Amino acid sequence: MKRLIRFDFGNDFVPHDQGFIKIERLYQSPKYMWVSETGNCWFDEFGESPFRDYLYGKEGEFRMGLPAGDYRLQLYFYDPEKHWEPFEIQFGTAEAYGARFSGRRSKTEWIHVEKGEQYCLTVNINHPGGIMAVGFPGDYFVNGMDVFGPADAQPEIIYKEALPDKLPSREEVDTEGTEDFEGMLGKICGWFLENRLPDGFIGDFEEGKRLWYTASYPIRTLLAGYDLFRCPDYLEAAVHILDLFVSEQMPEGGFTQVYRGVPTERLNNKELEEVRRNNWMNLADVGSMVASLVIACHYVRGERQQRYVQAVRSYLDDWAVRFRKPDGGFTNGWTLRMDDKVYSVATASSALTCALFYGLTKEERYLTIAEEAVLLLADRWNADGRLWNHIYNGTYPGHDTYQDVREFGDSFYTLETVLSLLNISSRMEIRKKLYEVLRKYLFGSKGLLAIKGKAPWWKLQNCWHNSKSAGNPLILFEFLRFGESMGMDREEQMRAAEELRICRKFIATPKYAGLLGVMCDEPDKQYPFAKHSIQCWNGCAAAAGGFAGIALAHMIRPGIIFGLSGDTGGEG
Repeated sequence: MKRLIRFDFGNDFVPHDQGFIKIERLYQSPKYMWVSETGNCWFDEFGESPFRDYLYGKEGEFRMGLPAGDYRLQLYFYDPEKHWEPFEIQFGTAEAYGARFSGRRSKTEWIHVEKGEQYCLTVNINHPGGIMAVGFPGDYFVNGMDVFGPADAQPEIIYKEALPDKLPSREEVDTEGTEDFEGMLGKICGWFLENRLPDGFIGDFEEGKRLWYTASYPIRTLLAGYDLFRCPDYLEAAVHILDLFVSEQMPEGGFTQVYRGVPTERLNNKELEEVRRNNWMNLADVGSMVASLVIACHYVRGERQQRYVQAVRSYLDDWAVRFRKPDGGFTNGWTLRMDDKVYSVATASSALTCALFYGLTKEERYLTIAEEAVLLLADRWNADGRLWNHIYNGTYPGHDTYQDVREFGDSFYTLETVLSLLNISSRMEIRKKLYEVLRKYLFGSKGLLAIKGKAPWWKLQNCWHNSKSAGNPLILFEFLRFGESMGMDREEQMRAAEELRICRKFIATPKYAGLLGVMCDEPDKQYPFAKHSIQCWNGCAAAAGGFAGIALAHMIRPGIIFGLSGDTGGEG
């Protein structure tokens, strides 16, 4: 038998060794996937795959498409910190649209892994073809799995309607791609209107929860679309969500991470305490939503504008400032406790909001806060392109470190904040430092263009990273736009221009942008997972459309996404 696949199960932020495929709870490939919610746990910064971390949960099932033949599975288990009770593992087949554990079972194993023991379970399977299922009907954990089989066996697609995990060739995108930015932006805005929930919410879900931050970039896209096309439906849709958001502001100025569906004014003191005990009010998520609220202030008038401005001011002055540290960074706020560690994403979203609010009010103190925060983020940027990541408490590797450029799910927020201050700050020494950051990020040996290579886009990852990558053309665009005043190198200019040219075609063409989740419709079939969830290929579709939308809008009219448009119009 030949070893066909090596799976390393765990969080994507935990590195995996060469030859392994990292698989976590997010959709990544139509050929293999978890069809259940999972948690993840890491414990070793310096170990080997697959023993740095694991996935865990209850009633989990992993599926992979494989042709008929004899296979050997080797499952790996290791937890140096926790004792696990014996648990059952079922092996068999599954129907693509069947519920978990509904397929034909061929083998069952019980395992008992001692704390600190590295255990390998080997199972031989005669597979009839189709979907092979590995199920865990109770509480479980698993670090990885090797799949051995016939030398000519290749993983097969489970769901033909799912997004593929491979990019088209550069030549195909160059030939068939378009550069109709306005047409594509109009399509995305129209898709948002068509995919609103009955209460008007536009966003993505996690474990059934509606997360505010997933609505922020769709809102900014709709506002930019309104500015460019003067379609009142776009403004109305954005304002409707923001009215809901503002109605849920807590008395202390913060907002819960999740859309509750109940205005704060309807809650008594006991109910407010219940909200605080059970909900995050974190700056990383909420900050991006407040940033969209600032942009909306340019387009609304009268009492609504006053209400929005007051909500932003209360958030910044009464809430976010509590979590600002002497070095200019921000912690993540309330995460069922008061966070005490600077976090890059919280710092970025807070700085962006302050910079945008300065653009609206011209109050210098907000610009000062934004500049100090972005300078902290720009500090220690590696010449190889990697940013210095102030990690969230408890996440890998347990201390601040340089972040892999591929981790767009986090890093894009820092990059957009850099771009915003490059547009808004008037201090040339700051702008030059931020431009140098862009140069490192793009051209470093481990930077954005190095990892892209000759492909038309960045290698497809899980749906979360893919959705945020839709904003990457902004970075190339701004590097070129400010290049002349910042002393851009001629060779770098030519390279950036060529990569932007192909990326613009990719993101402006529905069939290519769709690979990132842009305008990915909810499938019309029933699955063993929720249809708009992170296990599904459309799990980050709203976010993907939002990130693509701001990139397109800014390339049509530079500055529009930062409130710098010359013609905002507004409500009648």
